[in-house]
Amino acid sequence: MLNGTQKRYLLKLARGSIESELSDRNKSSGNQPEGLDFKAATFVTLTKNNELRGCIGCLEPFENIVENVKHNARAAAFSDFRFPPVIENEFENIRIEISVLSPTSEIEYSDEQDLIAKINKEEGLTIEFNNKSATYLPQVWQEIKDKALFLESLLRKASLPENIFEKELPKVMSYKVESFEE
Repeated sequence: MLNGTQKRYLLKLARGSIESELSDRNKSSGNQPEGLDFKAATFVTLTKNNELRGCIGCLEPFENIVENVKHNARAAAFSDFRFPPVIENEFENIRIEISVLSPTSEIEYSDEQDLIAKINKEEGLTIEFNNKSATYLPQVWQEIKDKALFLESLLRKASLPENIFEKELPKVMSYKVESFEE
């Protein structure tokens, strides 16, 4: 669990990383607080007028949390293929949310109905099959409240057929997040 000082620092770091790209000036986030010297998987989500504006992250902790947040903030702002790059005059209206992920846990299941029964609405979900994958952070449960519809949407996001469970059992993993926003 991160404390308030660490969360504020990471949010300022994410905003500063994007501002630095927009202005070609290096923005200082201040002194790094203690306790941020660990690897973590994070997602950075940008919203504008309560609408998604960019979201990029990773599921596995391969680098220090500070570097991961900086990288994902810039990628969410400038490299999310679903959106045009953020421009300077809109940036002040963009909100930043950071999600720090727990390790993933594979869900063992026998069929689609068994999987739906085992899905926890407080966790994020990842599905993988034949080099196709997709994930939804737990925050998506606020928009898609029904487990079957959530799974159906996740399959579409991964470009997997809705009837895949009739033939195959894709790998499904869950995870928790600690999220905070400015």
